[in-house]
Formats: sequence, structure tokens, C-alpha cells
Amino acid sequence: MTTPSIKSQIFSLLILTLLPLLIYFNSLNGSFQFDDRNLIDREWIADTTAFEKNVRLSEYENRPVLLWTFALNNTLHKNRAFGFHLFNLTLHVFVCVLIFVVITLTQNFLAPPALGQKPPSLLTACLPALLFAVHPLNTDSVSYISSRSTLLATFFYLLALFAFLKMFSPHKNSWPVRAFFGGLTVAGLYLALASKLIAVTLPLALLLWFWVFIRPHRFPELCTRIFTRKLIPVYAGVLLAFLAAAFFLGPGVLYAPKDQGLELFGRMPYLLVETKVIVFYYLKLFFLPVNLNVDVGFPFSAFADDPGIALAVLVLGALLVLAWKTNNPWVKAGVLWFFITLMPTSSIVPLSDLAVEHRMYLPMSLGL
Repeated sequence: MTTPSIKSQIFSLLILTLLPLLIYFNSLNGSFQFDDRNLIDREWIADTTAFEKNVRLSEYENRPVLLWTFALNNTLHKNRAFGFHLFNLTLHVFVCVLIFVVITLTQNFLAPPALGQKPPSLLTACLPALLFAVHPLNTDSVSYISSRSTLLATFFYLLALFAFLKMFSPHKNSWPVRAFFGGLTVAGLYLALASKLIAVTLPLALLLWFWVFIRPHRFPELCTRIFTRKLIPVYAGVLLAFLAAAFFLGPGVLYAPKDQGLELFGRMPYLLVETKVIVFYYLKLFFLPVNLNVDVGFPFSAFADDPGIALAVLVLGALLVLAWKTNNPWVKAGVLWFFITLMPTSSIVPLSDLAVEHRMYLPMSLGL
């Protein structure tokens, strides 16, 4: 059995670095837009010294990691948009590389070298990363300085998943090495949350990857041990309590954006119209990325007045059934990753903007 050569892997990484740099090179000449100036002129991020005096790293809901990067940019490139755009573009390159690395590591669980199976395909890891690197739908995230929070959260989200996979690696790593990657997973979770609260779904994403890719080969008997009839009521009770807390006690229980969406729409109407946003805007742009818009202005409509919402519910339901029924682990993981990572912005936590293109950045990284 042969595995992809080191030269092939280096070449792939080189392409994943250079291609997005070429495509988004013109963005380096961009200026501050919309909220950019108002954001970076805040006194507490005037420079790194002001950041240290005014921002607490423990208050992750205030995005201290994001604010630190702006403070660093202000220290190095005060009033110059070039440095801010360069930072965003560099983050995008790192995310593309992480997608390639995560898929490569995941393939090792499907075809462990010790079992003499067909070696992992370099193309399987490279093509999704290349598609992500050049997809026009990511333009908002990369080119708009204020969208950096999404880039940062996605980077640390994938870094945590990388560390999680290394922790359970099929290779014979020592316990100190596995403990190190376990700590890196936790650090990635904090850094992602401290960049943007969309990372609240990371534990679910890690559980998804564990269940679909790691468990069948590393812990094949785990399913029969934990899914016994005696434990089903316990799991059901925990799930119901979780959902009840999120629904009745308000979004602040799990995820509390500083937004007026709840007053504007209410939870259930927002959830229903978001199904239409996902199907007829996000997925449409994923397959046909034309007429992109940094300020979408998607119209609100009620379920009773808009048959498109019912159709969208059916489409999303069909995707979930596909994920449940399929035996292909990539399809299962890709569809569920898409739903999990969209939950913070497209479920029961209403936001004032119904559709924003950078919300697809994290879901597209390993989804669909």
C-alpha cells in the first residue's frame, strides 16, 4: 500500500495557499466599509496597550480574541485598511489548509494503515478545500473587515477538530501526546467562542465526527453499550430539559447575541422563515453564486402566507432523512455539519438580519 507522497501533500498545501491569495489579492486594496470604521475606532482597541487595560479575556461573549486582533492591527497599521485586509486573507488561507488537514486525518480513520486497506485519496481532501478557497460565497467573510469574527471562529473551530482527531489518532501516540491534543481541543473551543458565539455548537460537531468516523473503528462496541433500553428515558429527559431551557428561559441560556431579533420576529416565526432563507438563499448561492450582496435585506414572511416556507421545510427534512439513512459517512457528516453549524444563526435565536452571506462560511467548511 502506498500513501500520498510528501511532495504531493506539500504541492497541495502550496496550491491552497497561493490560489486564495491570487483570487482575493485585489481585496487588499479595499477601504473600510459600513461598520468597519465604527468598530476599529473604539477606544479600547486603539492599540494593544488599551486592549490590555480595558478588555477581559474571561468575558468571551464580548469577543476578546477578535478585539485583540483589531488592537494588533491598530498598533501596526493605524488607519490603514491594508493590514486589516491582509489579516483577513491570511486567516482564510489558514482555514483552507485546515480543511485539507482535517479531511486527510479523517480519512485515516476510514482506512487505517495497519489494516492494509486502500490508502486515503489526496484528491478527496484537496478538492473540497480548493472549492472552499475559491467559492464566491466566501467573499463577504474574506473581504469585509467586520466579518473577521466569522473567520476567526471558523479557524479555531477547525483547529479544535484537528486536535480532537489527533487525540484519537489510530497511530500509536503516547498518552502525553494525546493529552496535549486534548488540551488543544479545549483551548480551541475557548478561542473560537471568544471570537464569535457561533462556536457554541463545537461540542456537537466534535460528537458528530466521533460518532461517524472515530467510533466505528476505534470503539465499535460503544453503541451497544450506551444505547440500552434502560438509558433511553435518561437521554430523552436530558434532551427535553435542554430544549425546554433554550425555548422557555430565553436565548441567554446557551447563546445570547446582542440583537433585537426576538422583539422583531419572535422565535418560531424566525425559525420558520429561516428554513426558506437556507433553501432559497444560502443553498441557491452555494450552487449558483451570482448576485451576491453584503446587505441582503431578505423579506420576512409568515408561514400561513408563504407556501415557500412549507416547501423549504420539506427540503430540509429530506436532507435530514438522507443523513439518517445513508451509509456514506461523508454524506452523513457533511449534511449534519451543515445543520449543526447553522443552528446559532438560523434556529430559535432570532437575529435582526434574516440572511447574511458570511453565516455560510463555517457551514461550508466541511458541510454539504
